[in-house]
Amino acid sequence: MFIIFMIIYILKQIQENEYISKKLSMVAMINKKMQKYVIVTEKFGEKNERKRLARELHDTIGHALAGMAVGVDACITMIDKNPQLAKAQLKVISKAIRKGMKDVRNSLNKMRPDFLQQYRLKEAIEKMKEEISDVTDLKINLNYQIDEIGFDTKIEDILFRVIQESITNSIRHGLATVVDIDIYKENNLLCLKIKDNGKGCKAINYGFGLKQMVERVSQIRGDINFYSENGFTTEIKIPL
Repeated sequence: MFIIFMIIYILKQIQENEYISKKLSMVAMINKKMQKYVIVTEKFGEKNERKRLARELHDTIGHALAGMAVGVDACITMIDKNPQLAKAQLKVISKAIRKGMKDVRNSLNKMRPDFLQQYRLKEAIEKMKEEISDVTDLKINLNYQIDEIGFDTKIEDILFRVIQESITNSIRHGLATVVDIDIYKENNLLCLKIKDNGKGCKAINYGFGLKQMVERVSQIRGDINFYSENGFTTEIKIPL
């Protein structure tokens, strides 16, 4: 009886150990996926940078406008009594406005993706691919079918941001292993199609990320559509 009891006890312990091992393997796999997502999110994340730039813009514009307001008030006071002095003051204000505009442009230029500050769109996407490949198992296929036609920087920025957001969603929500990116021309339209092999979703929920995409694309008079069938697909068409 003792031997039978010990055999049953040992068998149960083995089963429990196997169960625990399976659970630990599952936790390790999920943890690995989360680590990859965190790394990609950190690379794409610009929250702190945007806060810094927002403060910089606030300080730059606030300082410039405050000085201009004081200068204009002084001009209003002296314009009848001393037109020449008022004219000289307006020249000073004009110079301050131009400097303020330059400072704002410099701040806004910093908001461009790092890759686009160094490369054109195709090369920037290639560099992004390399960076993602270094930290995840995600395979990204780029099919770039257009010549470098000198896109407006705003179009480049928006296309790059949409691709970034789509890849992040593919990793985070879709658990995708492959993402296909097609960029081509069709009937005087610039077309971008991003498709992954992830799990997709039953209903498309327009959260912050998708809303941001829609808003960005609308700024350049483009159309954007999302499909969740055999993965997740984002399609954009922009008039050239």
